[in-house]
Amino acid sequence: MERYLLELERLMDLFSRLINMTTLETLRYLREYRLTAPQLRGLRFLKQHEDCLVGDLANGLAISYPAASKLINRLIDRGLTQRRDDEADRRNTRLRVTLKGVRVLETIEEKRRTEIAQIFVRLEEDEQRFLTQGLTRFLEAALSDEAIINKVCLHCGTEHFDDCLINKLNLTRASGKWERFWRNHERKFSWEKMFPED
Repeated sequence: MERYLLELERLMDLFSRLINMTTLETLRYLREYRLTAPQLRGLRFLKQHEDCLVGDLANGLAISYPAASKLINRLIDRGLTQRRDDEADRRNTRLRVTLKGVRVLETIEEKRRTEIAQIFVRLEEDEQRFLTQGLTRFLEAALSDEAIINKVCLHCGTEHFDDCLINKLNLTRASGKWERFWRNHERKFSWEKMFPED
């Protein structure tokens, strides 16, 4: 096992360097649009959570309310997002990505996808499947702690990605909690006690 751990450590170092290079390429694209990495994250969050509030953005990105307000102002200045009054509560302002913002996001994400695909296509189909399954299993093992899940979660919302690994882990954890609760309280909530026969 120790031999595998050493090899895994080296591989993870190389993998993270490769991801960092890809990220640097993404940052190069961002400079074309005068965007920072946090602004890109904010734009992605807003696209996935249409009509959210500044507080929702702050919570989703784990940043302060003033930092979220500043981020929003910069995105608005670039014409990438817009504010609108909340019809139900005029004290609230809703946020939405503009068409220009959607186009910028799609362009950046397509370039990043293309870079990753250029590497991925060099693998045989079985290797692609094994890599995907191996990474999924590794992440499942790593994300066994709820605190870690909350730190790495992309906050894209369950309504957006049904196949999201974190959503699946949360659902599994929740169903496990429900099963344990039910087992512990089975006698208290037995069918006969709830619906006694006359």
